[in-house]
Amino acid sequence: MKLHYALIFAASFATASSKLAAQSTCNNQDFEDTTFLNWNGATGFNLNLNAAVTWTPGMVSSVNNAALNDMLARHTIITQNVIDPVVIDPATNLPDTQMTSLAPGGGLASVRLGNNNINAENEKLIWLFNVTANNYIFQYQFATVQEDPFHAPDEQPYFMVNMFDVNNAIIPIGTDTFYSGQLNVPFITCPGGTPKYRRWTPISVDLSAYLGQTITIEFINSDCALGGHYGYTYIDVSCLGAPIANVWPGDCDYDLQANNVDLLTLGIAYTATGTTRAGASNSWLAQPSADWTQSIPLGANYKHSDCNGDGLVDLNDTLAITLNYSSTHPFRLPGDNSNDFDLTSLPALTLVPVQDTVAPYSYVDVDVYIGSSALPIADLYGLAYTITYNSSLIQPNMSSMSFVNSWMGTRNTTMLALSHDDFNAGAMDVGMTRIDQTEISGNGYLGRFRVAVGGVSVPTTLELGLSATRASDVNATNIPINSVGALVVIDPQLPAGITSPENTTHINLFPNPATDELLIQTEVIAEELVVIDAQGRVVYRSQPTGTQTKIDLQNFASGIYTVRATTPSGVSVQRLVIAK
Repeated sequence: MKLHYALIFAASFATASSKLAAQSTCNNQDFEDTTFLNWNGATGFNLNLNAAVTWTPGMVSSVNNAALNDMLARHTIITQNVIDPVVIDPATNLPDTQMTSLAPGGGLASVRLGNNNINAENEKLIWLFNVTANNYIFQYQFATVQEDPFHAPDEQPYFMVNMFDVNNAIIPIGTDTFYSGQLNVPFITCPGGTPKYRRWTPISVDLSAYLGQTITIEFINSDCALGGHYGYTYIDVSCLGAPIANVWPGDCDYDLQANNVDLLTLGIAYTATGTTRAGASNSWLAQPSADWTQSIPLGANYKHSDCNGDGLVDLNDTLAITLNYSSTHPFRLPGDNSNDFDLTSLPALTLVPVQDTVAPYSYVDVDVYIGSSALPIADLYGLAYTITYNSSLIQPNMSSMSFVNSWMGTRNTTMLALSHDDFNAGAMDVGMTRIDQTEISGNGYLGRFRVAVGGVSVPTTLELGLSATRASDVNATNIPINSVGALVVIDPQLPAGITSPENTTHINLFPNPATDELLIQTEVIAEELVVIDAQGRVVYRSQPTGTQTKIDLQNFASGIYTVRATTPSGVSVQRLVIAK
């Protein structure tokens, strides 16, 4: 049952008057001016959900990004992306990395209604939405945190959305109420039973039946009616009010450029079918196309992933990404904000060199891992990142990426993967996505980056970094992650010359980074295994009897270690990261 009719407002509302240089493209509907310009607001008190609220017009605000316990922060502009400080993910017993203060895939600002103080408070935001032929879809996202006091439904904390037509009649398609005790709404319950929370949820409302009207849209947040339990809600609104007419082959996510990130969207749409595109080609130009029936929530229609226009999203559509790589076109949506917050305690994308020290004119092999046993990644579907390097230390046209035995899946069977090297920029772009609409959780090996170094006259450090990292689930919701680069020393005292690591025994460490236990795998039985800490001290030594050795890491401190395996064919080394 949708309990909303009693909250029809009965007072006029003040408009926020802050005047900053506009960044919004839709009169600040999306809060991108980082003010409440053109929005109306009000406050009240929750008597119960079926009782009319007496509203006091105007915003009650402290400062942008005000603390959650600030009693004056009832209408708060958010521009700093942080993980919500209250909710705990029951799956990990850690702060939920998907409960960010800025909306995933949204712009550079959002709003928080309410706080975690208690006083039976209500907060309201109002927007007047002009429905036109080019602006008839109202899109927003919300995430809400509510204590669950097990009161009667009409006394619970809640988040409500109301939409009214020009005659002040309720619009049922756009109106709903979410409260924490609601059995048919999937809330997540923190350890201990409260609070409950709902991660960012995208909503799209088609108002084409109201063309020519000005629709009143209300967002309402409320504490419980008895005054002892809080509720607060994050909100973001999109400027995009109508379908996109054209397809630019290779720009699958319609962020106005073709690059490795587009593979993530293509993976979500993989095997989808729709209308073919007349006169389709892979050429980088606007190609008119009817919308398909499927879209990513608050994102691109699946037609944009059908790059070749044959009506099927499949492997053939990856060609346009490669052909049009780095190309751009007009109409850019708001930028990504997924990595703007403190990255500690997040699952990490990590570079681990097979050898920490190499000779001039030799190969450097670097393994790429995601997550760890202590900080696994949850619900991963797609991943894009850039490996950066100093091109002055690298030989041109000798960089590559291998995805054999990747934890993400088998290439072109359960996973798509691409890499694009720009030697002049010192950057290798990588995109990886599953194609079976099945997310994976945990940690594992993603692939191996190989590069050939040049000559040096003195020991020189090659720094390998990670940038433009983006992880997402099957709904294209961003998953915040950390990134950890690597250092490799080029030592001229070692014999120079290209030598392939495949000529020596390869050792595999799992997991890496590790926390409690490490498994070392070798191709043949090693004569000796040694673990050396960052100070050069031997902290473990054994003579294995098989090709697999387990090491208990309980007495090992966090840090970087070197694992050395001696075999009849030589010595192999690999870096180990222990993170506790």
